[in-house]
Order: sequence, then structure tokens, then C-alpha cells
Amino acid sequence: MKYREALLLVLFFLTTGPGPALFMLNKFTVTFFPLFMLVVTLFLYRKELAGLDFNQILRNNGQYRLILKAVQWGIYAHALSAILFRHTGSSITDHLLKNYPIMSINVVFIGPVIEEIIYRHLVFGYLSRKTNNFWMAAILSSCLFSLAHFSVDRFIAYLGVGLIQCYVYKKSGNLFPCMVTHIALNFISVMVTTMNA
Repeated sequence: MKYREALLLVLFFLTTGPGPALFMLNKFTVTFFPLFMLVVTLFLYRKELAGLDFNQILRNNGQYRLILKAVQWGIYAHALSAILFRHTGSSITDHLLKNYPIMSINVVFIGPVIEEIIYRHLVFGYLSRKTNNFWMAAILSSCLFSLAHFSVDRFIAYLGVGLIQCYVYKKSGNLFPCMVTHIALNFISVMVTTMNA
């Protein structure tokens, strides 16, 4: 693993991931840590971003079909989890959404970009190269993705979404459809949470 990737993983763990920041959640950390991670991530990947042909990415109609299927299967994963566990408790994210309005932006836009780079590009990509086995890499990275959300009753939902996202990443060869799928699923989740409040 390169220095850049290791640095990004450490910063993610310390600021917005499942690390020490969870013990100091307040209006400042909730507002600025995700923005900090987004800026650092974009800075570290500036050369790759400059080299992307966004016109080609946006004109690829196959990706949009993949996104629609991924959103559909992501909804199924959440529905299965809700049926099995009834979602009796609220998650950390639910609590933060109620108390900090900025969390809606973090959950819908910033989180998906950062998490797809971390869990799909870095973790799944690294495990895929090391194991040369899609399923092992997908299951391990998806378990990490699910555990990082600290929600026992939604573990299956996040695991399912993680597996779907790994498939989308492998099939498309880029993170664009993964990010759009993640944004769509989080937007639906925020809408449901808001309507149930």
C-alpha cells in the first residue's frame, strides 16, 4: 500500500471513520471533519481527477443501468434487514441527523464520496489484488464497511450494500456508479428517517 493510501486510511479512521472522533461528536467535529476529509481526499487524488474524461464517464449509458440495478438491490438489502431485525434501535447516524442539520449534507454527499474511495477503491481494491479472489475481497471489505456503521440491526443491510457496491466497482471499473448509488441510497435513507421522526 502506498504512503498516500495509508495516510488517507489513517486520517479517515481518526476523523470521520470508526475511530476516536466518535467519542468527541459535537457541532464542530460533525461540521468540519467530513469537509476536512473531502478536501484532503480530493487533494491526494488531484492528478487522477485531472486525468479523468468526465464526458466519457457521463455518456456511458451502461453505468446508469448498473446504478439503477444497484439502487434496486440496495433497497432490497435494507428491506430484508428491516424485516429480519425490525430496526428497533436508532443508529449513531440517526442520532446525528436529528441533532445536527449539516449531517444531511454529510450523509448524502460527502460520506458516499469518501466511503467509496476508502471501502471500494482502497480496501476492496487492495484485498482484490492480494487475494486475487473477488468474493473474499468483497466479503471482507463489506464486513468492514458494515461494522464501521455501528448498527447491529442493520449489519445485513450494510453488508448487502457493500457487496453490491463491490460488484458495481468491478463491473464498471470506476467509482462514479458506486458514488451515485451510495448517494441515492443515503438520500432515500435520510428521507425515510425524516418522515419517521
